Amino acid sequence: MTPNAEAFIDEKTGERFIFYNAAFMQSVKQRAVEDWSPISILAHEVGHHLAFHTAIAGNDHKFELEVDYFSGFVLRRLGATLNQAQAAMRVINRKTPGPTHPGLDDRLQAITIGWTDGGGPGAPPGLKGAKRPAGGGKTWQPYTFLQRRRQRRIWLT
Repeated sequence: MTPNAEAFIDEKTGERFIFYNAAFMQSVKQRAVEDWSPISILAHEVGHHLAFHTAIAGNDHKFELEVDYFSGFVLRRLGATLNQAQAAMRVINRKTPGPTHPGLDDRLQAITIGWTDGGGPGAPPGLKGAKRPAGGGKTWQPYTFLQRRRQRRIWLT
């Protein structure tokens, strides 16, 4: 059982998972006083999968900053404010760097850059700017993830 949240790949099957401790997520949400906190954590873990951090060895600090950027970008696209995008990190990360994770200031900076890029000129409208198609139905096209050569679709409504 993971004490917090973790992206994991089963080396035998290639299946990807995100494990999270529900008590940890609830604690972060309460301490940050922010509903966006669990979403931020899960976006961070999804970023590890999309960047193949679970399948290759590498620089832990670099990988963490890459997915902090991704989390900030995604939360901006979903409509979170910068403070909402950073809230979870403020309560769970140490100020000083550790062996596997950068210090708080570097991580907040990566989230800020991702959040800024998520709303830059020419960026898609995101959830707040999405228009419902005439006649109802789904709001926008599905996000598609490829997993072991199978296509899985997640509809966001």
